[in-house]
Amino acid sequence: MRARKIVSLFFIFLWMLVIFLFSSQTAKKSESNSDEFASYIIDVVAKISKKEITESRKKELIRETRFYVRKTAHFTLYFILNILVYGTCRSFRMKIKYSFLFSVFFCFLFACTDEYHQLFVDARTGQFIDVLIDTGGAFTSCLLITTGLWLKYELKNLLTKK
Repeated sequence: MRARKIVSLFFIFLWMLVIFLFSSQTAKKSESNSDEFASYIIDVVAKISKKEITESRKKELIRETRFYVRKTAHFTLYFILNILVYGTCRSFRMKIKYSFLFSVFFCFLFACTDEYHQLFVDARTGQFIDVLIDTGGAFTSCLLITTGLWLKYELKNLLTKK
């Protein structure tokens, strides 16, 4: 059990490093990464829908979706971080309620430090709306986890009553 706790903590710090490295990118590099991802998604959608997209239309779509790609990345990074933190809390036998509260609060604090860090990166800004999006990702993962645990508990009780 001790090894599991150490591995859990390792993955939390590894994921925090991933977030830090993304935050350390200049605005130009970060935008380029977002545009590459948007381009990939546009290509996949075009292929699935069997529609041709001109290069000029593709560039226009990339510009239109850039904001959503970036904010979805914020949400997703912290959704995953929260899963790792929540799981680690549970491995330390923390109650579900406290695991929920601690993991969301931990993600909120890390999001605050992450946005503060971005103030010192070339052409980047720290924005409180990003902290809220990050915390929303963390909160959503907690809701899904606790809902899943509740359903598992209810199903188990339902099946054992027979």
